[in-house]
Amino acid sequence: ISFGEYRQVCARNHEMDPQRQDLLAGYLHSLGIALNYKDDPRLCDMNVLNPQWVTNGIYQILNAPRLAAQQGVIRLAEVADILNATEYPLPMHRFLLDLMQKFELCFPFPEDDTHYLIPELLGKQEPPEAADSEDTEGLNFEYCYPVLPEGLLPRFIVRTHALSCAGPCWRTGVILAFEGNRASVKADVQGKRRVSIAVTGPAAGRRPLLA
Repeated sequence: ISFGEYRQVCARNHEMDPQRQDLLAGYLHSLGIALNYKDDPRLCDMNVLNPQWVTNGIYQILNAPRLAAQQGVIRLAEVADILNATEYPLPMHRFLLDLMQKFELCFPFPEDDTHYLIPELLGKQEPPEAADSEDTEGLNFEYCYPVLPEGLLPRFIVRTHALSCAGPCWRTGVILAFEGNRASVKADVQGKRRVSIAVTGPAAGRRPLLA
């Protein structure tokens, strides 16, 4: 339901104060009873009364065979071929994809906000153009983990997609570019459980690239 409808429900139950209505929406969200992302302009006007509806919808999208074949590339219009139209009517498809952005599961391509990439569904093979070149003057370091979550690099790719749109990315790695610098970020999930970062280019631009 829309947030306006939620306010009407509150009013019918004798809660007329808008501030108290907002407070109640926050409590319901924290308890997982009804979801409302009031701080996100893409999502704030919608209340989800059944959180399982969100979970099931996103699960169906992530596990759609066509997306695996397309290596995580999806268009808004394709969601209609994945989800049941009765349970997930057309106006809700954008809402679900906006939620997936909120959860750092996908991002839209800059040239088309109806065209998305889900990094968790990218291929595992590192492309040849992503191979690191030797540079003794570059900056190289790594983070080691007792357990390296498989979703770490896909979420990182979502967060940094503005710096990677022109370069290759795969499920466990991405190439970033900023002010003449190139940063290779790669995760070894199954082996040494580490994330390796190699930055080459002008030294003055390295700090903002890594910030």
